[in-house]
Amino acid sequence: MASLIFVVQSASYVSPKLLVCEQDPNLYRLKGLKYSEFGQTEFNLDFSVLTNEETGEAEGGDGYRFVRVFPQVLPYEYGSYGVISVQDIAAMQNNVAYATSKYGCIITDDNQLQFQLNIYVSAGSVVSVGIETFGPAE
Repeated sequence: MASLIFVVQSASYVSPKLLVCEQDPNLYRLKGLKYSEFGQTEFNLDFSVLTNEETGEAEGGDGYRFVRVFPQVLPYEYGSYGVISVQDIAAMQNNVAYATSKYGCIITDDNQLQFQLNIYVSAGSVVSVGIETFGPAE
């Protein structure tokens, strides 16, 4: 079973860039990630703030908001098992309740990120489930 390891994009070891969509402040992108176990190709990880359907307000707690990482294809393959993809645990379980539980992904008010992700291949085998934390460069 492979482990989930993200490597920063530049030789200066700064964090990957966190971008916010200008048209929708609930949409984010981590730009310049690498999954070093499978290659050096950079990829972007898109995610969105989970909002309450009735109020439109962000779901979360004091100082943080829950976010969703919907299924995304990565630029890597895992041998004969096929293309590697990533998703949050709620998508893996096909149950949004997981997004607001201990399995949820969060962004804090100071842009610290904690993702609990499922890495899987097109053949259906699970490659990894792991927690990754990202934060702004000091």
